[in-house]
Amino acid sequence: MASWLGLFGSVFELCEVVLPAAQEEVNYRRGEGLARELHREQVEQAERHQEVNLGVCQEQHAQNVQIAYALYEWQRDYDARMARKEELRDIWDQKTEQTSTLLVLNTLMFGCAFGVLIEGMPPESAHPGWIVAFAFCLATSFVLLFVSIIVALMLQAAMSQYQIRTPGAPDQHSYQCRRRLHLDFYDFYRCHCGALSRAAYGAFFTGTCFLSLTAWLLLHVRFVYVYHSPLAA
Repeated sequence: MASWLGLFGSVFELCEVVLPAAQEEVNYRRGEGLARELHREQVEQAERHQEVNLGVCQEQHAQNVQIAYALYEWQRDYDARMARKEELRDIWDQKTEQTSTLLVLNTLMFGCAFGVLIEGMPPESAHPGWIVAFAFCLATSFVLLFVSIIVALMLQAAMSQYQIRTPGAPDQHSYQCRRRLHLDFYDFYRCHCGALSRAAYGAFFTGTCFLSLTAWLLLHVRFVYVYHSPLAA
C-alpha cells in the first residue's frame, strides 16, 4: 500500500512538471501562429495600400499630363493670335503712315501750285496758246491735288473705322457692307479702302505731273518772251 502511494506521488510530481511545460509549448505555438497570421495580414494590407497608391499616382500623373498639354495648346494658340494681332497692327500702322505721308505731300504740292499761281504768271507778250496751256495745266493740277487731299481724308476716315482686336477672341466682331461680310483686315481694306487709296495716289501723281508741266511751260515762255533765248528754252 505504501509503495502504491509513493508511485502515485511520483506520478503527480511528474505531472506537475510536464503539464506546465506542455501548456507553455502550446501557448508558444499558438502565439507563433497568431504572429504569422498578423504578419501575413500586414503584408497583404501593405501590398493593397501600395497598389492603391500606385493607381492614384498614375491617375494624378495622367491628369497632370492632360492639364499640361491643354495649357500648352492654349498658350500656343494665344501666342499665335497675339502674333496675328501684332501683324495686323503693323500693317494698319503702315497703311496709316502712308496715308499721312500722302496728305503731307499733297499739302506741299498744293502750296507749290499756289506759289506758281501768285508769283509765276507768264508774261503778257506770250502767245495766247501758251497762256491757255499754262492755265489748263495749272487748273488741272489744282483740281487733282485738291481731289487727292479729299480722298486721302476719306481714306483716313475709312481706316479709323477698323478696330484691331485679338483674332479668335470672344469679343471679335466683323464688318458688313452692302456687298459682303468682312472677317479680316485684308478683306475690309480691299472693299472699303482699296479704291480710295488708288484714287488718292492716282490723283496725286497726275496732279504732280500737271504741276511739273505747268512749271516747264512757265520757264519756256519766260525764256522765249522775256529773255529772248529760244536755245535756253
